[in-house]
Amino acid sequence: MPAEKAPRTSLDAVALLERDHDQLKLLFKEFEKAKQPQFKLELARHICEKLGLHAEVEEQTFYPAIKAIPKMRDIVLESLEEHRQIKALIAEVAGMEPSDLTFAPKMKVLGEDFGRHVQDEESEMLPRVRNGLGKKKLLELAHEMKLLTHTLKGGAATGPERITEPVRESRTTGKQKA
Repeated sequence: MPAEKAPRTSLDAVALLERDHDQLKLLFKEFEKAKQPQFKLELARHICEKLGLHAEVEEQTFYPAIKAIPKMRDIVLESLEEHRQIKALIAEVAGMEPSDLTFAPKMKVLGEDFGRHVQDEESEMLPRVRNGLGKKKLLELAHEMKLLTHTLKGGAATGPERITEPVRESRTTGKQKA
């Protein structure tokens, strides 16, 4: 049986994570601006799905690959604890509706926790990884990450088009549009 192929990428592992971070930050900003409850709910579910997938890929491929880099073990353990907290919030938000009193505050805290996690990764971890692994290993790791993403999505498309929000809210009417 032939091995399943993930979409090819010219981005290395660090660049893939940074791209995911940027896309998720945009989704959180869109959530903050959204007015319509149904649109907020769709965005929240989309954010939770993408953030959960991002965390899973980091945990299964990226973190194990970087543990051997000097002084990385403690940084990875801290990141795993941040993931645990983020996943707990995702689980809470997953069962909520926009009318729930704590829905918006939990999404705000989720966005803040994610923002701190990204800041930690991008300022401390990712520069060390880029220096510690080298271009070839980072490209190989990116392929592993894309393959796992592809697998976790059940073989669905994995390009940037799958990371952006499914619908947009019109700035003038507040109504959803495709």
